[in-house]
Amino acid sequence: MDQNDHIVRCPLVPDHFEIPNVNLGTMAFDNLRKFPADEVAVVDCNSGAEMRRDELIDKAERFACYLAENDCRKGDVVAVFSQNTFEWILVAFGAIRADTVPAGINFLLTADELASQLTVCNPKFLYVDHSLINVAMTAVEKHSNKTIKLVITNGKHDGCVDLQSILSNPINLDLLKGVDQERSRLFDPFCIMFSSGTTGFQKAVVLSHQGVHLQFFSAIHRETVYLFDKPICFAPFSHGLGFLLFVCGLMNGKTIYFLSRFDFRIFLKTLSIEQVEGVLIVPPIATFLAKSPMVEEYSLSLKVLVISAAPLGKEVEQQLRDRFAGIQIRQLYGMTEVSGVSTLIPSHPLADKYGSVGVPLFNTMMKICDPISKKTLGTNQVGEICIKSPLVMIGYQGNMAATRDTIDNDDWLHSGDQGYYDEDGYFYVTDRIKELIKYNAYQVAPAELEAVLLSHPQVADAAVIGVPDVAVGELPMAFVVLKTDATISEKDLKQYVDGKVAPYKKLRGGVRYVQSIPKTGSGKIIRRELRAILVKEKLTEN
Repeated sequence: MDQNDHIVRCPLVPDHFEIPNVNLGTMAFDNLRKFPADEVAVVDCNSGAEMRRDELIDKAERFACYLAENDCRKGDVVAVFSQNTFEWILVAFGAIRADTVPAGINFLLTADELASQLTVCNPKFLYVDHSLINVAMTAVEKHSNKTIKLVITNGKHDGCVDLQSILSNPINLDLLKGVDQERSRLFDPFCIMFSSGTTGFQKAVVLSHQGVHLQFFSAIHRETVYLFDKPICFAPFSHGLGFLLFVCGLMNGKTIYFLSRFDFRIFLKTLSIEQVEGVLIVPPIATFLAKSPMVEEYSLSLKVLVISAAPLGKEVEQQLRDRFAGIQIRQLYGMTEVSGVSTLIPSHPLADKYGSVGVPLFNTMMKICDPISKKTLGTNQVGEICIKSPLVMIGYQGNMAATRDTIDNDDWLHSGDQGYYDEDGYFYVTDRIKELIKYNAYQVAPAELEAVLLSHPQVADAAVIGVPDVAVGELPMAFVVLKTDATISEKDLKQYVDGKVAPYKKLRGGVRYVQSIPKTGSGKIIRRELRAILVKEKLTEN
């Protein structure tokens, strides 16, 4: 950390990683071939089905040959619209092998939403799970570019190519010779991931070869490891977290365990059967592991939990330590726009800093800026977290205005997250700047109130938003999911929280019980959907 310029740099050794000027697609397949061909590469936890490494390589290269044969070239986009499946991985690795750009699209989108994302990323090919073909066909009809070629999982459909027929064709690697001769380099696009969209429309984030390469290095380094021996992909592959876990995991010879649909019991069963010792999770899963009696039904060997996507409350962290003796809990900070992870609590030695998300990764600088004046702030001063690193995205596809609003002229990415760093250069995230509740002259962080709510033994999940108020601006309001056997009233729960916080943080907007909290695939609360509930109710009343 430089006290003079208030810029925090990676304190680890080596503090700088020389990113080799090699194509990441070439490296991915070279790495795949380093490990035994007959080993299991991927496991579907829901069905128990497996795929060996030689099968993955063979089928991915067959799909790459198909792309090359059909004039899909360097820089062209191959979009994937599907749940987590073996085919998702095959298509993505095939696109990488062909030096094209895979783009993951959330399978829950409507036809209109899909059409909007197709307009942004403009793929040459769109792979579609057969269960989603009607949505995809409708979206393509709405899309201005009628030349998109659709590839369907299996079976025939007018206007679509059957993936299984592609994978059964004779392989002709000569088709990839031209690809091998002219490969992408560090600053070229590697993939497109759509942002979580917690505060507005999703944007297409273009990540570079160098950013993903640095992420791969950081994920397996002994000081920053978060890619464990048996990675479990619970998030959709269309989300940056899920995509990077399976790409980096397979490149490093790991067996990837994925959930085609998330189920806590299957998640626990996998942890137990495989005797998983380290896992990357999000706060809702951490809360479940801390509180659910279902956990006691399984023999778990957890030694390390790495928490991503949002801050973890102190009470939940303590409950985890009480349940799993000797557990190591490390938090990280990241976002799609920085290729995944940008800070992490170092593992050797583990710092005793509750609530911290750690220090910058290799080749990464960070600072705190005043969100209004843009002035760089010093130690323990709260402001906007800014990042400068090869990890930073190339930009938002087709949205130069949003790119300029996010990355300034000096290449600093302005995260939109509020936080600070301490005297040791460890960062703390307090909340999203746009999500802070403005009560009178005070700013209230929803995450802080959510942590208090989750500390109550009868609360399973919670989210807090600000509701408009003419007199004071906004009032904090809580949406709460209770445990099955809970008896506490909304009034009593409100009093419980109010008794633990400063007067300006009280839940003056009230407490409302709901069946579930809307969240993204990575576990981030979608607060706009909670606000939409209130708006809809108000319109109904009128």
